[in-house]
Amino acid sequence: MDEYLAIVFTGIARPTDELLKRVPFLVRRNKVRAALEWLKRNNILYKDITISEHNLQSYKDGEIPYLISWHKDDSNNPVHARALNDDRTAIGTSTGPCAFSVNGVAFDMVNPHNLNAIKAIAANHMVKGEALAVPHGETPESLWHNYNLFPNMF
Repeated sequence: MDEYLAIVFTGIARPTDELLKRVPFLVRRNKVRAALEWLKRNNILYKDITISEHNLQSYKDGEIPYLISWHKDDSNNPVHARALNDDRTAIGTSTGPCAFSVNGVAFDMVNPHNLNAIKAIAANHMVKGEALAVPHGETPESLWHNYNLFPNMF
């Protein structure tokens, strides 16, 4: 188990309270341990994992270990997200607004009053490919149709 679990909500708006209630942010050590042990026994992609008791004990039962940061950008092609050879200010439409919003959720490992430090840790974590994107659209990805989805997310 890694030190962090980053979950990124993608979409044009901040995640609603209803959506946040549906996504299981509450960490229950025993449930996480049982799930990992089940995966080890039943999924070949997990047979060699080592379950860290130290990391499991660091989760406090019943607490929500996350911070939500929401950023709305009036452009759908922000400068910080462009490729080096991309000089366009907007992509995808030639008329009307085309807003793009970034919604981030990151485990709070630093002083919660220092939002810039939290954002930097979360951004570094995501850049390393250690984040799970959770789109809230019409047809989300399903484990029923892609049984390798869960192991490949990490």
